[in-house]
Amino acid sequence: MKSKLSLRSRLNLLIGLAMVLILVIGFLFAVHDARQSVRNEAESSVRLTLGLIETALVGEGLQSLSLSDWMERLAKLDKTRHLKITVGGDSPAVPTPARPSEGGSPVPGWFRWAVAPEPVVVERRINQSGKSPMRIRIAANADDEIMEAWSETRGFLLLLIALAASIYALIHFTVGRAFKPVEVMLNGLEKIEKGEFDDRLPAFSLPEMDRLSRGINHLAETLGNARRENVALTRHSLAIQEEERRILAQEIHDEFGQCLTAIKLLGASIRKPTDSSAPAADQIIELCDRLFHVVKNMMRRLRPMSLEDLGLAAALEDLVEQWQTSHPEMQFNLECDPNIRQIRADVALQIFRLAQEGLTNMVRHANARHGWLSLQLPASRMIEMTIRDDGQGFDPRNHTKGFGLNGMKERVSSLGGRFALDTRPGEGLNLHILIPCTEAVQ
Repeated sequence: MKSKLSLRSRLNLLIGLAMVLILVIGFLFAVHDARQSVRNEAESSVRLTLGLIETALVGEGLQSLSLSDWMERLAKLDKTRHLKITVGGDSPAVPTPARPSEGGSPVPGWFRWAVAPEPVVVERRINQSGKSPMRIRIAANADDEIMEAWSETRGFLLLLIALAASIYALIHFTVGRAFKPVEVMLNGLEKIEKGEFDDRLPAFSLPEMDRLSRGINHLAETLGNARRENVALTRHSLAIQEEERRILAQEIHDEFGQCLTAIKLLGASIRKPTDSSAPAADQIIELCDRLFHVVKNMMRRLRPMSLEDLGLAAALEDLVEQWQTSHPEMQFNLECDPNIRQIRADVALQIFRLAQEGLTNMVRHANARHGWLSLQLPASRMIEMTIRDDGQGFDPRNHTKGFGLNGMKERVSSLGGRFALDTRPGEGLNLHILIPCTEAVQ
């Protein structure tokens, strides 16, 4: 399946996903490190407190101290870290005085759940002479450590987010700047695809892009030269073709027509009503009349005399009238701009040939009931020619153009114009032709 994302969009997407992955990995690493730090701090606090108590016991002994003195000393130990120290014997345990918790920024519940360690608790049993044993229970309270870990983790994550955003912005800017020439070159290639070979791409600072730009410019120049050569050859070929048609039409008119006239006169002269050769003479005269009609139609197709004598509009009217006469089942409509008389004679001949071929294709292949031929010369100074019908149409993607359409396209190209074909199965056919007036109008 072809992706609709451009290369630039895909690169930005991949870079964004990479940044998100880095943030996720950094977050997991920071949380894991905070969890380990909180656990180590809690265990260290408990071990340190237990070591201080044992040192005090060894140095002074419990016998020389009263219970109140022990509570005071243990309360001092409680102030070093959040520790919960409980002292008890046979009687209920007596907790040390608790100090108020220090203020600080609140820790999110999810962070507390993620980094809170398992409870760290140690107990020490102390035997007293003449008294019941004393039990000291030390439990770590990791709130301070969790708060410190949250502060450090938050700072680390904010720094990581800032770095990731900066890197993404820098890469996005760099990629965008690097891909600007690509957009320009794509536009240039689209113009080449449309047949516009005169525009040139600018030079680029990147060596690779500049080489591509020079290559595209060379391609456009080569294609432009080739098209100009093809147009010149097509014009020359069409001029030779029209000259041959003119000579052939002249020869048919001068030689063939005169010979037919003479044969018809001879047939009429030898015909006698009482003679047995009369039927043969009648057949000769009938054949001559038929040949006269064929020759007249051939001459019209080879060289439209009305085009030279009366102009393009009259020639088109005569052409449409011929098709209407020979195909009365179809309805033809002609619309001509009065300003088309300004069109040069050689261009008018090519336009007539386009109309002739278009109507021929319509009658032979369209299976239509109505046909339209329009020739306009609007204020845009572009000759607009439209040939359309309501016939069966065809699918341009699955249809090979015949010689008729290809020949029309070559004629339009030789005049520097544009040829557009719009058709669908069952929706008829529409040929839209634009010819610039710079070379076509006198």
